[in-house]
Amino acid sequence: LLVVEKRGRILGIDGGVRFDIDARVGSGSNEQGLLGLAFHPNDPNRFYVNYTKTGGDTIISEFQRVDGVMDASTERVLLEVSQPASNHNGGNVVFGPDGMLYVGMGDGGAANDRFGNGQDPFTLLGSMLRLDPAPSGDLPYTVPADNPFADGADGDPLIYAIGLRNPWRFTFDGDVLYVADVGQGQWEEVSVVLGDPSVANNFGWPVLEGSHCFTTSNCDRSAGTTPDGFLFDMIEPVVEYPHPEGCSVTGGVVMHDPAIPELDGFYVYGDYCGGFVRGFFGPSGEGAAELLTGLGNISSFGVDTDGSVVVVTLGGSIWRIVPVR
Repeated sequence: LLVVEKRGRILGIDGGVRFDIDARVGSGSNEQGLLGLAFHPNDPNRFYVNYTKTGGDTIISEFQRVDGVMDASTERVLLEVSQPASNHNGGNVVFGPDGMLYVGMGDGGAANDRFGNGQDPFTLLGSMLRLDPAPSGDLPYTVPADNPFADGADGDPLIYAIGLRNPWRFTFDGDVLYVADVGQGQWEEVSVVLGDPSVANNFGWPVLEGSHCFTTSNCDRSAGTTPDGFLFDMIEPVVEYPHPEGCSVTGGVVMHDPAIPELDGFYVYGDYCGGFVRGFFGPSGEGAAELLTGLGNISSFGVDTDGSVVVVTLGGSIWRIVPVR
């Protein structure tokens, strides 16, 4: 079980340092740092991280384990994305069931989508990216042929979805994608995506915050149009909650803990300010309930070797969800 520290280190649960790129990572703001880790599904000796470098830009890199050791000298940069502000860096990297690497990118930061990225399919900011990390020609990655804009005509070839503000954590359960997108000042949201990766999805920001109009008092939530006229159906959240119940949603995982069969298929998420863990069953949001409260600044979730869900706080606490019978 590995724990990612935003300062640029990865530790074992015993506290031993397994990986250290502290000197390459800029973690000055509370939203910068080493933010995500994913191992290749077919080669556990290759792993991928998402970090902000010392200048603040986002880096997606591949590293290798050499003789079982995570080797910081093996870095191969896949992608570098310029960041105009220090917040809304996204940060998660996750392999989907299709073997592709998904990368969550925030809208560039500041507030109110200041840089106009949320509804622009030609920028990687404010988007969910999808790529094959294998090199292709002069590129350090391969663009999946079934990406919505693979030909580059209507958007950047790497984009899988647009309209995100700050998708801090997302996860797959089979081919179901759960995305928790941090809201502006009123609403936090979790959305669920099913189906064909070639369909361009739009999570709505900044037209919507949650399911509510944001940029105008009366908005068309049935569809959104990009600057070049490409039409998307907007995805509305399955679950949303208002401030001040919380302030920043932290996406989690779907529970498949054999010790708690009653919650098999239950998606859990938390909130950085609210300190609660809530969840629901399946893509439709059924059975919504609150499991835990008072955990502090929840920053991430994980799963241990027994299938138990763990909850991580920015202060360094790691909690495990266990049955009470």
